[in-house]
Amino acid sequence: MKLFADPLLEIAQYRELAAMFGDNPRSPERDAASGHLPKASVAGLSESQKAHFACSLCMHTGAKILFVTYNEAQAKKMYEDFSFFMGERAVFVPYVEIMPYDVEARSREALHRKTAALDRIIRGDFAAAVTSGEAASQYLPSPGV
Repeated sequence: MKLFADPLLEIAQYRELAAMFGDNPRSPERDAASGHLPKASVAGLSESQKAHFACSLCMHTGAKILFVTYNEAQAKKMYEDFSFFMGERAVFVPYVEIMPYDVEARSREALHRKTAALDRIIRGDFAAAVTSGEAASQYLPSPGV
């Protein structure tokens, strides 16, 4: 990953962004009242460049990433890109269609994949979580349930 990530350190704007999102909890860029990191926007990247940029930022700062995209197919493609850069440290959170009928006819595989992904996120066993807006907005019970 260093082969792909380290050349970004030559770009001043990237170094500034990485400094904003670094591990230092006393960073002056953090909001004094809440301790939250500042918001930032990066535009003009292709889909694969978005994964490269986000994975590099994750590597240089130690931050974890939640990458939400516009649909399930795009989320799967982005997960493949994230997996290329991060391997097993990337996790995919799928959308699970909930049907109140044909309960016996549907496979529980998608539900098991989502449960496994959420378990990894709860345990902190990930560097990047990739999902769709639809999957991210699904109602979920609390982890205790």
